[in-house]
Formats: sequence, structure tokens, C-alpha cells
Amino acid sequence: MGILMISCSDEEKASLEQEASVAQVVGDWRMVGLTVNDGATKVTSAGFSVVSEYKILGDNFDYLVAISSDEINSEGSLDLIYSIKVGLVGQTEITKETTSVSTEGIPKEFLISTWQLKEGNSILVTNNDKIIEVRILSISDNEMTWQVDISQLQFLGFNIVPGFNNEGAIQNDNLTFEVKGSAILTLEK
Repeated sequence: MGILMISCSDEEKASLEQEASVAQVVGDWRMVGLTVNDGATKVTSAGFSVVSEYKILGDNFDYLVAISSDEINSEGSLDLIYSIKVGLVGQTEITKETTSVSTEGIPKEFLISTWQLKEGNSILVTNNDKIIEVRILSISDNEMTWQVDISQLQFLGFNIVPGFNNEGAIQNDNLTFEVKGSAILTLEK
């Protein structure tokens, strides 16, 4: 798993030993980084499975995250650059594509979430009765880095992998689709 490394002095940065405070988290943040280095999917139909690995890199960020004492409101757009490796019956195919995502046209109730700080440097984000746990990897006065398990999927108003339920899988009579991976997001004030 790759982790986005950020350099800050020890006095400015809350480590895992020091709990983040609500005052540190509250503010207007801009997303400046998004990476997924360990993504994987598995699609199963009629007993046959196709497994793929993927990496995602964010680019062209115009995405704002406003955090008040009880709400997170997000809006904007960014590009997601996917690198996907699919293995099919002894063959491997690697593709790379860019997709633009935006909150434009998404109903406001999907963009506003409530949140609470949990012990252990985690934030519990609630949106439409779905609870997502976001781990704070680092925090300073001007920068915060989050890690989120993308099998939780809906995160701050958009799905990194659209179309899946909150457990990271779609299942019907003919198809099972599972997704996993960790997204590392970097926010700046």
C-alpha cells in the first residue's frame, strides 16, 4: 500500500499518539491530493470470477470541503486517473483512463453529512443513514490527511467507484461485485 508522505514539523502535526481536536478539524478545506494504490475488484457470475487491480490518482482539483462543528458540506470537481489491470484466463490487460467527477447536479442532501470525532483519530461521517469511518493520518493547522476504506464507498458527496452499496458489493441472482482499497486524501486550508 502506498501512502502519500507529507512533511511537517513535529510540533505542528498531530500524530497517532496525540488525538486530533474538533477545533483542528473545523474549517474550510481544499482537496489537493487523492490516491488509491491498493484497489481491487472481483466480479463473479455463474461461478466464474474476474479480478482486477487498480490505482487512482486525483488531478485538477476544484473540490472544497467545509467542516463546521457538526456538518461536512462538500462541492466541486476533480479528475480521477485510473490505471486498471484485469486478468482474464491467463491474459493481463492494463488500461489507463481519466474520468471527471463533479458534485454538480447531485441533490444537496447527498453533499451534506454530519460528523463526530471518535477516539483514535477517526471521524464518523453520517449521510443518509450510512456511517463511514475516516481515519486521520496527520493533521496540522493548514493540512490534514485522511484514509478511507473505499468499500464504504460514498464519501463526501461522490462515489469513487459509483453504483455500489455501503458494504462494497452488489449482489443479485446472477452477479456479485466486490470492491476494496484505501483512499488517501490530502486537504489544505
